Amino acid sequence: MTTQSRVHALFYSLSLLLATSTIFIQRVWASDTEQKIEKRTQIIGDNNAKEGLNFTNISVEKETEKDIYKVLNVRYPSGSPMVRFKRWSWKLHGHLLPILHGLHHCCALVTGGPPPPADVYVNLRVLWNKALASIDVQSPAYEGPHFWTYRMLPIYSRWILNFVPFFPRWYHANIELRTVYLNRAIKNEIQWIHSDKNGSRNRTCGKFKIRVVILGGGYDTRSVRVLTDSTYYQSNVDKVYELDLPHVMKSKATLLLKSASSAKELLQNKSIELIGVDLNDIQHVRTVLSNTNTKQVKDCQDTDNWYTIVVSEAFLMYLDSGRSEKLLQICGETFGKYSSFVFVDRFEGIKENTETEAGRRWLLNLGWDLTEWRAKPGATRHMGIARCVGWNE
Repeated sequence: MTTQSRVHALFYSLSLLLATSTIFIQRVWASDTEQKIEKRTQIIGDNNAKEGLNFTNISVEKETEKDIYKVLNVRYPSGSPMVRFKRWSWKLHGHLLPILHGLHHCCALVTGGPPPPADVYVNLRVLWNKALASIDVQSPAYEGPHFWTYRMLPIYSRWILNFVPFFPRWYHANIELRTVYLNRAIKNEIQWIHSDKNGSRNRTCGKFKIRVVILGGGYDTRSVRVLTDSTYYQSNVDKVYELDLPHVMKSKATLLLKSASSAKELLQNKSIELIGVDLNDIQHVRTVLSNTNTKQVKDCQDTDNWYTIVVSEAFLMYLDSGRSEKLLQICGETFGKYSSFVFVDRFEGIKENTETEAGRRWLLNLGWDLTEWRAKPGATRHMGIARCVGWNE
C-alpha cells in the first residue's frame, strides 16, 4: 500500500469514527424533543404541490417565525430547547473540517498545506448543511437526480450524509429555509418577468433574456441549478455571474470542475462567470458590475435586452458598516428598472424581522421598491423581494 493510500485510509477511518459518534450523541440528546416537535409539525402536500405559492405583497406584521416553515413546507427544527448542544455540534463540525477535507484542496491543514482563510471554513460548514437538505427526499430543497451540492463535497467523506435521517434538524433546518425561499423567489420573479403582469414591457420590448447576479455566494450551487434545472426554472436563465473573494471563487471553480462534466461545460462556455472581487471595495465592484452590463437594455427597439435578478444570501451582514447600502445603490444604478433584488440577509439598522415598513423605507432610500417581506428566525432575519424603482412605469 502506498503512502497516499495509507493516508486516504486513515482519513476515511477517522471520519467514520468521529461522524458516527457525533451522530449518536446528537441523536440521543435530541430524540425526545424531536418526537415532540414532529407531533406538532405538519408537512403539507408533496414536493410538486409546494411550488404553487404566491409571494406577492404579503404582510407579516402578525406572522410568527414558525409560520414561514409551514408556508414553505419546510419541517420545523428539532430540539429547540437544546441551544447548548446545537452550538456544540456547530463548533465540532468546524473542528472536523480539516479531516473531512483532509485530502481536499480547500482544507490542507492535516497534510501540511497552508492554512486556508477563515471564511473558507464558514463556507464549507454552510455547504455541508445545505448538502443535508439536498439529498433529503422529504425536503423541498431536494436536488435529485443531479445532487450538485452533494457532489461538491469530497467523495471519501460525503457518504456520511447518507445517514441524513439520523441528523437532528438543527442548523441545517434554518439554512434549508433560506435555500427553499430563494429558490421559490427566483422562480417567482422569472415567471413574473415573462408574464403579462409586468405591464407593457413585453409587448414593447419583446421577451427578456435573464441573468442572475449572485453577491457573495460562497460554495452555494445556485448558479449551476438555475441553468440546468429545467423542471424548476424552465431553462429561462441565460447567464449567471457570481461575485465573491478571489480565493473563494478560485476554490469554487475547482470544486465545480470536479463535480460534473456539465458544470465544467457551463464554466467553459461562460454561461457561469466566477468573478473574484472584494465586495467591500465599492469602486472595484462598480467597475465589475458595469462590465457585466454591456448588453443592458438601452433602447426598447433592441431585442437583445436583459433583465437582471440580484441575489444575496447571508452576505450583506458580513460587509463593513455602510457598504451594504452603497452596494445595493450601485446594483440599482447599474441595472436600472429592469432588475429585481431577491434576498435572505440582515440589513443594518433593522433589528426585528417583522419591521416591514422599516425594511420598505430602507430599501426605497437605496432605489428598491419592496414587493415581498417575510419573517424568518436566525441571524439572516430579513427575507424578501424588491424591484428597482420605476419597474411599474
